[in-house]
Amino acid sequence: MARKVAAFSEVTYDRTRDVIQLSFGTIQLRIPRAAISELRALTTIDLGRLEVGNAGLTISQRDRDIDISVAGLIADCFGKLAAAESGRAGGRKKSPKKTAAARRNGALGGRPRAD
Repeated sequence: MARKVAAFSEVTYDRTRDVIQLSFGTIQLRIPRAAISELRALTTIDLGRLEVGNAGLTISQRDRDIDISVAGLIADCFGKLAAAESGRAGGRKKSPKKTAAARRNGALGGRPRAD
């Protein structure tokens, strides 16, 4: 089965809030311009010329030769949170190896002390 990739349909610059707004149908994501290093030095005119590129997978500014992967952008902005959640979920996962290790440690009086 082919993996679906989220693509966005519109990108706009909100000058009053200084944010880039991405629209995915009815879902809107606002990212502060300061969080996107490629856009920090652009003028408001350049920011007004941002457009959707590569079938909704990039933010593009043709005059400045800028293409930003939306997947990479979201990973940069939310990566730490996503990584923490992934680790938390992995710690809750049960496997035969984890069960056996817990039993061995329990038979020895609990978890080994760190030296």
